[in-house]
Amino acid sequence: MTRRITSESRPRLLLLAPHSDDIAYSLGATLLSPGWKTHYDLDIVTVFTRSSHAPYLSTTSASEITCVRTEEDRIYADTIGARWIGGPFGETTTRGYPDTRSIYLVRDPRDDQIFAEVRDFLTPMMSTGNGYRMVVAPLGIGGHIEHQIVFRIVCDHAEIPALFYEDQPYAADFSDYYLNRIVDSLLGAHRNGLVCASERFLSEKISRLSIYRSQFGPGDEEPLLTYCENRRPGDKVRWLTDPPNMRAAEVLWGSEDTIDLVSGDLARFVSDQHPRARDQT
Repeated sequence: MTRRITSESRPRLLLLAPHSDDIAYSLGATLLSPGWKTHYDLDIVTVFTRSSHAPYLSTTSASEITCVRTEEDRIYADTIGARWIGGPFGETTTRGYPDTRSIYLVRDPRDDQIFAEVRDFLTPMMSTGNGYRMVVAPLGIGGHIEHQIVFRIVCDHAEIPALFYEDQPYAADFSDYYLNRIVDSLLGAHRNGLVCASERFLSEKISRLSIYRSQFGPGDEEPLLTYCENRRPGDKVRWLTDPPNMRAAEVLWGSEDTIDLVSGDLARFVSDQHPRARDQT
């Protein structure tokens, strides 16, 4: 008889988003796949919440934009059954970066003046005594400084197992070969992959992205479709819910032990719904 998993007994995941739409963009399909909502309690932490970036709003007021983006995040979290936590930090253009180009020119995220404050904010969450089973964070693909800050802090300070997601939509700008090279350079010996969501979850992922009306508009689904069409993560990757002849909507990376941990957590959901896919892992 299968034990019913109650909220009190479910493991908690810490999902780190540099900005308000990053989880929906980079993990939105994974969080729709079997087991994630059922097995885990999800906490989304959006680190940089004060914003002046809203291409689909008429206002340029940072306070108004911040309110809209915060509400979008809260609505999205509700739709996936997650708890939302907002960080106290402003995005680059609210704290002195002169333009969009400058956001991608910082070589070392520790050179950003806010790095230590963000480190001190995130590190206690990732301690072994805080109750999280693992942390899920961006790889920093594309070079956005705030994605790099979060990646570096997780690599250097997480005491709990860590999974890393490929940052979308940025990842669609790179060839499949080059994406694999980027992952190699960032994670080295820890390069083990997991696909929890194939192309069959992509349509619903895109539908839910429309919650972010300030950020996501007509045509913005194209990079997600391109990524799914082209992404072939290669060997050392487990397909958890679908056979590997399907296309990946998202790819997660971590140590072999962390991939084993997630696979073990979700194994019974896979066996219930996709027994042939389980045999591929």
